[in-house]
Amino acid sequence: STMGFESYFLILEDLVSYAKACGVRVGAGRGSGVGSLILYLLGVTEIDPIKYKLSFERFLNPLRKEMPDVDLDFDSEGRHLVIDYAKSKYGAWPVATYSRYSHKTLVHDLAKYFHLPRDVEVVAADEGPDSEAFSRLAAKTPQFKAAYDAMDGQIRHIGQHAGGIIITNAEVPLERASDGSKVAAWTEGGNKELSKAGIVKFD
Repeated sequence: STMGFESYFLILEDLVSYAKACGVRVGAGRGSGVGSLILYLLGVTEIDPIKYKLSFERFLNPLRKEMPDVDLDFDSEGRHLVIDYAKSKYGAWPVATYSRYSHKTLVHDLAKYFHLPRDVEVVAADEGPDSEAFSRLAAKTPQFKAAYDAMDGQIRHIGQHAGGIIITNAEVPLERASDGSKVAAWTEGGNKELSKAGIVKFD
């Protein structure tokens, strides 16, 4: 309780209880969360950590400042019911996923845009930016290499995490995914934006 995660645990219990009441299959628990006796007593996990001598410190430790992470496994067919419930009750937002340009996808997209020869495009995409085929492709139009350099590694499209949501009363930056749905414009990727903002992802 000194770490202030009571609300997090109670929301987990509520989501799991709702899923079970709706007949959505729920996993017994996995990862470091199964080391928590509280989660077992709440019914979030179904594995007794004392009986199986599971380490609680892997899950939550006052010396480690990271937030707890509990992976909830819901039946893929009923998962949307739980997400809809979390949205209606807690104002949950789905988390964005970002697909970035790789060399291969960028070459294919630019070659299509500039109407470049398909045979050279395929080889250039497979062989990399230092290949002769890539140089031949780039020589077809002066804009190709400039566009490639500008777009390499940039976001190609924004998606919605299959099960990741955030629940918070803080203002959250939103953006539209490629399908038009609104998603939280934060991730737990390399920069861990969510954790830095003090928000944990329910996944």
